Amino acid sequence: MTVKALIFDFDGLPRDTETTLLESWRWEWRRHGLELDLAGFFADHGGDANEPRYAAFAATVYDREASHALRMAYRAKLNAALEPAPGIVGWLDRAAELGLRLAAASSSPVTHVGAMLDQAGLRARFEDTAHGVAAAHAAGLRCVAVPNPHADHARFAAADLLLTSAADLSLDAVMAALAGHGGRLR
Repeated sequence: MTVKALIFDFDGLPRDTETTLLESWRWEWRRHGLELDLAGFFADHGGDANEPRYAAFAATVYDREASHALRMAYRAKLNAALEPAPGIVGWLDRAAELGLRLAAASSSPVTHVGAMLDQAGLRARFEDTAHGVAAAHAAGLRCVAVPNPHADHARFAAADLLLTSAADLSLDAVMAALAGHGGRLR
């Protein structure tokens, strides 16, 4: 297997922006004395899943514009404090040493992805889910999944390799595992 490029799903991998999404929603519900039901929080598809959350919230107490503005400001504060996820910088460093091209794939708007990569000092390295696993396989690519701590790991069964963190294995070990087994690893 000759590796020429790496494509990183953006949301949740280089920085755990999926947890800040969850925490911003928890924060907003708790401001009103409510607890967010975490069952099904992470959508079965890419893209914006906020409309059903706002609809559920509206059934209790709601000023959508104020709620959204406050929640987004809170999430921005959480995102600003995020560091790159464990092991990611090592993978990026090794990819650069190997001359691999890098890309970030996301269903999030490019303005969000770019801002988050800029904030982490990672944008210059690139030429951010279960949806990424499906997309990788649809494109005929090998896929390493690193789900956020809140995700149902069973949803990542199609991944060729499932890790709890990029710090679990070096990039060289990941590539060797994918090349040496030719199949799915756990």
